[in-house]
Amino acid sequence: MGVFVVTPPAVKIVTLEKVKAHCRIDGDDENATLEDAIAAVTNTLDGPDGDSGFAFLPQRLEQRMTRFGKSVLGGRCSARIELDYPPLRDESTIQVQYFDADNALITLDPAQYFVAQPSKLSAYLMPVTGWPWTFDRPDSVRIRFDAGFASLPPRIHNAALLMVADLFEHREATPPDPGLKAPLTPAAERLLAGYWRPRIP
Repeated sequence: MGVFVVTPPAVKIVTLEKVKAHCRIDGDDENATLEDAIAAVTNTLDGPDGDSGFAFLPQRLEQRMTRFGKSVLGGRCSARIELDYPPLRDESTIQVQYFDADNALITLDPAQYFVAQPSKLSAYLMPVTGWPWTFDRPDSVRIRFDAGFASLPPRIHNAALLMVADLFEHREATPPDPGLKAPLTPAAERLLAGYWRPRIP
C-alpha cells in the first residue's frame, strides 16, 4: 500500500551555514532563497516523498501492506518482507501490527519474527514459523521502524550541497520552490551512485 512518515526528520539534508560556506555567501540577504533550495533538495533525495529510495535523515516510518509477504515471480508469495526506505536505524524500534481475521488490530510478538540486515542499506523480516492470517483490507499489515543515517555519509552530503548550489546559481531563471523537486546534477548523480534505487510503484 505504501510507506508513510510517522515522525518526520528534525533536520534538513544540509545546513544553511554549510551551504553559505560552500557558495561563499556572506550576509543574510539570500537566506530565504537558500532555505527554499535546501528544502527542495531534501524533498528530492529523502524518504518516501523523495526519489532516491532511501531515508537518509532520521525519521520514523510506517510501511503498510495488504498482507504479510509479497508476490514474487511466478505468482508465488515470499515470506520475506523487505523494509522500504532503508537504512534501518535500530531493529529494536520495529513494531509489527496486523488486523486479524476478526478485523482487530494485533501487535505481533517480536519473538515470532527475526530481522536480517545483509548490508547497511538493506533489511528484511522473516517469520520464525509463519506469518499470521490477516483480514482482507488494504492496510492489514503495518510495520513501524526508525530509519535514516545517524551521521549522513559525506557523498550524500556533498551531493546535496552541489544540488543546492546549482539551484541558487540558476535562481533568476527558476526560483527555488520548497514544495517542488530539484534537478539531479551530473556531479551529484555520480556521488549518489550506490545510494539511488527509485521505488517501483
